[in-house]
Amino acid sequence: MTMRDDEAQATRRRILDRTGWLISINGTDVSLSDIAKAVGISKSGLLHHFPSKDQLFHAVVEDMIVQFRAKVASHIAMDEPAEGRFLRAYLRTLLIEGPTINGLCGPTLPWIGVTSDAAIRKLVDEDNKWWSDQVAQDRLDPAKSIVIERAADGIAAAMASNQITQEQAKPALDLLMLMATNNDTETIE
Repeated sequence: MTMRDDEAQATRRRILDRTGWLISINGTDVSLSDIAKAVGISKSGLLHHFPSKDQLFHAVVEDMIVQFRAKVASHIAMDEPAEGRFLRAYLRTLLIEGPTINGLCGPTLPWIGVTSDAAIRKLVDEDNKWWSDQVAQDRLDPAKSIVIERAADGIAAAMASNQITQEQAKPALDLLMLMATNNDTETIE
């Protein structure tokens, strides 16, 4: 890779990061000029990397999906029981990353407009299916998995929208971690 390629990759990385940050604050009404200014490049420089706003937003969502999956994978503890391992990694990611995951977890208000685009909606739907498949392979009781995953999603959305702090979320995430560790399920009749 040449120095020029490295610079182009670094610029692309800054564009993706700053665009994600701007969307999480301002929603999808953010202009290409505002994005270029935040990155420190010209609008034509931005359009060189991403020819349209739609392509840029698609790349941002795709990048966020890849980043978040990698964060979760980095928290998988192979020395733990297999049952619930993936969900525990997801919970650890929320506990450790906390506010830095802003925008990565679900459709918080600023991101709603992004998911109205058909190509992005397809990408998000495929990601949702991937998550469902991972959770299904976790070998926890399916009802328990749904409760843990959806509760964690709600907590993540609340943290991302500053409704609760990471410290406030910790006891609830710890409880979910315990649920994902213990596969005993009593049937309610």
